Amino acid sequence: MSSRHHRRKAFFEDRAVKWDIICNHDEAKLEEIFKVLSLKKGDRVLDVGTGTGILIPHILKRIGSEGRIVALDYTENMIKEAKEKFPQKEKEYPNVNFVIKNFFETTSECLFDSIICYSCFPHLEDKEQFFQKSFDLLNWDGTLLIAHSSSRAEINEMHARKNEAVRDDFLPSIEEIKALGEQGGFVLLAEKDDKRMFYILMKKTKY
Repeated sequence: MSSRHHRRKAFFEDRAVKWDIICNHDEAKLEEIFKVLSLKKGDRVLDVGTGTGILIPHILKRIGSEGRIVALDYTENMIKEAKEKFPQKEKEYPNVNFVIKNFFETTSECLFDSIICYSCFPHLEDKEQFFQKSFDLLNWDGTLLIAHSSSRAEINEMHARKNEAVRDDFLPSIEEIKALGEQGGFVLLAEKDDKRMFYILMKKTKY
């Protein structure tokens, strides 16, 4: 792994305890994003870069008790915070599996119906490989969502002001992401890039 990767990982490890205070995630915007995604009961979902589990309640509300979530993050402290919010020892969230692992090293016996990359795509070093890996982990016609509840301009300006570990982690344009996705075997379903939010929804296709 590169030195930037290790600095970035340390950046998130150090801020995990305060992450929910530092970051504001507009619930109304998240609801709008999930309406576009259209999850259904019983779906298997991979939440890439789950952090403190911001999306877990939104996903569970849609997939129900018969669905499954793999909440993935490569930082131990983020997963620790998420587990405290969604405890499994009391069996309150039996269909959520927390995994500490780099996305690019992820394997799964069962394929997913949807992969969500919320508020973390800029931090992925190899974005072309991201689509290749996502393709391998999804069912046919499975969906891939890359989303932020802030605008692309806000995301990039914020990162430029941050610690050097994430200073160069920029969110590409919709056109750039779409091109990478199409190269990786995906087709565009929906997109939005305005002053309120950013998302692109793509589907794995055989055709």
